[in-house]
Amino acid sequence: MGTYPTTIIQQALQTARAQRKRPPKLGPYKLAGSTQRATERELSALVRDLVADLEARVLALIPEESPTTRTDAESSPLDLRPLLKSRTDLYVRRISPQAERMLTAAEREQLAAEKRVVSPLGIDVIGSEPWLQKKLQERSREFTSLITEMARDTELRIGRLALESLQTGRSRTWLRKQIGEVAGIGERRAKLIGRDQVGKLQGALHEARQKDLGVESYVWRTSRDERVAGNPSGFYPDPDSSSDTHGDHHEREGRRFLWKKSGGKLIEVLEGGKTRETDFADGNPGEPIQCRCFAEPVLEGLEDLQNLDRPAPVAKHVKYR
Repeated sequence: MGTYPTTIIQQALQTARAQRKRPPKLGPYKLAGSTQRATERELSALVRDLVADLEARVLALIPEESPTTRTDAESSPLDLRPLLKSRTDLYVRRISPQAERMLTAAEREQLAAEKRVVSPLGIDVIGSEPWLQKKLQERSREFTSLITEMARDTELRIGRLALESLQTGRSRTWLRKQIGEVAGIGERRAKLIGRDQVGKLQGALHEARQKDLGVESYVWRTSRDERVAGNPSGFYPDPDSSSDTHGDHHEREGRRFLWKKSGGKLIEVLEGGKTRETDFADGNPGEPIQCRCFAEPVLEGLEDLQNLDRPAPVAKHVKYR
């Protein structure tokens, strides 16, 4: 008597064999990445709009020519705080719905990548997924909190610069230049937050959906470019392999790991199905800060069709030093 199939994938394989169908052609799991890029653009635009609004407010207080030094009560930070805060509040109210929309787009992109892997098996990847809304809400709250903090910090920086201009007699030209630097800091921070939050969500969704399908392990895939931590010819050649924030990912390329962990550390699957605990404590692909790696699911019984021992494709525009 044969073993009763225990996972959705095993059931699909049994059905295919019973119907004597040809082995399916399976493609690799790969995210398009368009959601991350769109998120970066939207958040950058939000920062630019916020800075332009705050800049217009504070420049109206500064004479065109260098004013004389002022030390009276008119230069108190209390004069600027209500003026700037009221404008930042408007942008903060926009952040929550924007974050929800961006993360919903990220979820759809991840779902499309998931479907491409299992659709040749005739499997519908979507079930009831009762955990989905909780994951989206949790990530949305963190996303909103981080962007709100960035907006408040931008407001504070510009307020301090405006106050310094009033107190020391600096010109509008000086203030504009300083605010431009603040805008650059805000945009870089917003992009980082956007990439990180989208990556974390998609990584978490991939893990949850793979576990729902009964997939127990994956092959680690990197972007294979100069930004991969641990790439000896890249920008970050010497990361700490055991870091709990972002370890050496270059050395993990092509290696197989279980979705489950041991004491927070990854478990590697060796030849013959044996496993060993690693020192890798920063999480599965997508979990570490600024991680651009992805997990290629291992479909039990179809490993030979997946061609899992091939190298990952090299990212476009690779620039090795």
